[in-house]
Amino acid sequence: MKKTIIVIFSATTVVFNTHSQPIITSQALPQQGYIYLTLTDTMPVISIGTPGPAFQTWDFTMLNNHYPSYPTFDLTSNTPYAGDFPASNIYTYGPAAMFGGFYGGAPVGTQGYAYGYMFWRTDTTGYWIVGFRADSGTWGGINVYENPRELLVGTPSAYGSVFNNTARWELAVSAVNPVDVDTYYVNYVTKTLTADAWGYLQIPNSIGDTVLRIHENLIRVDSSIARLGGSYLYGIEIYRDTLNNYLYMSPGYNYPLAHVHADKNNNLNSVEYYTGMMVSAKPLESNLSPFNIFPNPSNGSSIQIHLNEVPSGKQDIFLRIYTLSGQEIFGSSMRTGKCVVNNDLFFSNGAYLINLFDGEKKIYDGKIVIEK
Repeated sequence: MKKTIIVIFSATTVVFNTHSQPIITSQALPQQGYIYLTLTDTMPVISIGTPGPAFQTWDFTMLNNHYPSYPTFDLTSNTPYAGDFPASNIYTYGPAAMFGGFYGGAPVGTQGYAYGYMFWRTDTTGYWIVGFRADSGTWGGINVYENPRELLVGTPSAYGSVFNNTARWELAVSAVNPVDVDTYYVNYVTKTLTADAWGYLQIPNSIGDTVLRIHENLIRVDSSIARLGGSYLYGIEIYRDTLNNYLYMSPGYNYPLAHVHADKNNNLNSVEYYTGMMVSAKPLESNLSPFNIFPNPSNGSSIQIHLNEVPSGKQDIFLRIYTLSGQEIFGSSMRTGKCVVNNDLFFSNGAYLINLFDGEKKIYDGKIVIEK
């Protein structure tokens, strides 16, 4: 019996020693130039584990695929609104549904279909919301600023790290109805981010890694307030909710491997999980100035492609777009430096390959994401 106990202890020691507690730094945050491929299970049946310092394992392999997402990050300097959001260094563009959960709240339509920009900042302190701008709807064309900014992931973060954060944005109703010049819609968030567990996470598609679990306990309050000459008159609380979210993050990835959404009683609502990533823009030669694909992802209207430098040599620059199976669906000269592609050329939602040729030589390849 004594020898048996020794063998079991040794085996357990080996398992624990193969995994060290991870530390999440800015390198594990979303990066510009990448499309992150995720799936969401809206009826998850999983165990999220319990807080504690001991190594644990999470088996999320039974998660289902109810809908995909393709968050694409690029430099804010590539947008027309870089001067309006100088604190932002990366942005995403897409439907309102993409602005929920990991991305915080945004007034871009209650049905989740309105498109707009989310402006972020990643630095050594973490991943922050700077602001957002909807394309259309009640608040279309209005710059909205987070002040203070909402913190989504604090860095560096190790087991036991705690980050407290309050955030706020407001919209002047006068921007929509000039009669209500003193009425404002205000969103206020207070949260605590606690790295409360660590271990090994296995998700579908044979993806698994050592992760740090970050528990976000969040209280959101929406109010309508009135001011007169800058002085507060009254306020009415419209909505209040408490949420528990859990980010499972690995130093080896710059997107959460899983993001669990739960209510105030920890009843699970949905789980978004990582399935892969693609480079959204990759020059093959440094002597070709980058060009802009806008918007990417596209919402089903059209895509504009602009060269930052119009070719002046004898060779023509030619653009070709392919399906992932290699079928060419579009071709056009870029001699004028720009091209507009109508989205009715694309067969379905998803990713398409874009290649740029100088004569017969390919000098650029990248990807376009369609989300009609």
